[in-house]
Formats: sequence, C-alpha cells, structure tokens
Amino acid sequence: DLYRPLHRVAQRRDPTSQQTRDRITAKKGMAPRTLTPPILATDASQKAVAALRTHLSAQLSPVLCVEDAALAARCRAMAAKASAAHASQPDARQEAFPLDGPDWSQLREDLTALAERTLQRLAPDVPRLPLDARLCLRRYPPGHTGQRLGAHVDDTLCTLLWASTPGLEVLAPADDAAWTGEDVAKVGLPTMGPPPKVVQEDDWATVTPPSADCFLFTPGNGWGAHVALPLRSPTLHRVAVGGDVERLSLPLLVSVRGDYG
Repeated sequence: DLYRPLHRVAQRRDPTSQQTRDRITAKKGMAPRTLTPPILATDASQKAVAALRTHLSAQLSPVLCVEDAALAARCRAMAAKASAAHASQPDARQEAFPLDGPDWSQLREDLTALAERTLQRLAPDVPRLPLDARLCLRRYPPGHTGQRLGAHVDDTLCTLLWASTPGLEVLAPADDAAWTGEDVAKVGLPTMGPPPKVVQEDDWATVTPPSADCFLFTPGNGWGAHVALPLRSPTLHRVAVGGDVERLSLPLLVSVRGDYG
C-alpha cells in the first residue's frame, strides 16, 4: 500500500485520514484496499502446498500467484508487440484482440501446461483432465478511470492471467463470513426469492501480485464439477484501471473439453 507510511503520520493529526486516503485512491479508479495472494512456489514442500489448499478453501474469492519468470517475460514482450500492431479506438474503455500464428499457439500450449501443473499440485488425486484453453489480448487504454470490465465469474475450470499492471479486483467484503457461495452466484442476477446481497464499492480489493513474474490463478464455475478441493465460491472479479495507465493482459481461459462447447 503506497499510502501507508503517509497514513501513519497523518493519522495522529487527522482522524479522517483513512477515509481521505480511500477517496484519493477511488478517484484514480481503483479499489482503495489491496490484496496480495499467496505464491505457489515451484519448490514448495508438500506441507506448504497443503497449507495453501486450506487457505484457498477458506477464501470467498480464491486467488493465488504462480511464478514463472521466463514465461512472464514472453507474455510481456509478445503482448507489447501485438498491442503496438493495433491502433486504439477512440473512447474505448477496453479492447480485445484475437491472437493467431505459431508463436501464439506455442505460448497458449505453454500457459496451458502451467495451468495443468498448478491443478495437479492443488489436487493431486484428480485424474488428468482433457483441457481446452482460449487466449486473447485485452487492452485497457489510458484516459479512463474506474471499472473497465464488469463483475463476473468465469465460465471455466480456471483462469491463468498475466497482466502488465494491477487492475484485477476481487470481492473481499468486510463481512466476509456473512457471505456464501450462493450469495456470490446471485450477484447481478434477477431473483424471485429474497433480495440478493448488494456489492458496495468498498467490498472490492485490488489484487497486487508480489512480483512481475507472477500469473494469477483463479477458479471458475466448473471447478466444483471436476476438482476435489472444495471452495466456498469461484472467484467473482472485475477490472478497474487508473486513468493514466495502459494495462495489457493475457487471460488464459481453461475448460474441461466438452464442458462449454
């Protein structure tokens, strides 16, 4: 949190400094709170991986970091080159581009292999699944603030995300314990029963990876049907980017073959 050292000083002078800090951050179009996910290290012991499984199972919005410096460097270079080949559309808040060619096919295969290794480490008792994966480039041009991609849960088994800057936000309400997976599933949907919970702006937290070599791994709607590791909910997320920053991202949407056509 870049504001924390200043906050400690200002707090003694101004009891409203926390609210002021939140307003300043909100003006930049980002959630005022941050969340740094745990890392699934390549050399993590079985005990460490078991602790990570327990942690993910307890989270309302499970997300973890998977490090691969070489793969992240390839994503960074290829995304920048592909973005430069496309002119920005006037007033576009976000743009998506298909990725064709042998280099992109190889990158998709390598990212899928990383996602598969991650799945095997988190749920070693689950048989190997026949996976399909889609990869695209998303660009969030500078000049806009606030939400760029609406709140949703991916219709996938899982998603592996590389991004040039933070911007992914996950649901992290203060009353976390009062939320269930059913509550998350009803967000934004019409219902005939009791009114769904309302997500407030301060219920979101910006995910900040601990290093530039991290990919963010999030479970989707198909997780419970195939993976024995129980979760409270798949990850409800959105994208919000500050107005002076261009963000490039490569989301790999991983599904079990045949699940979603």
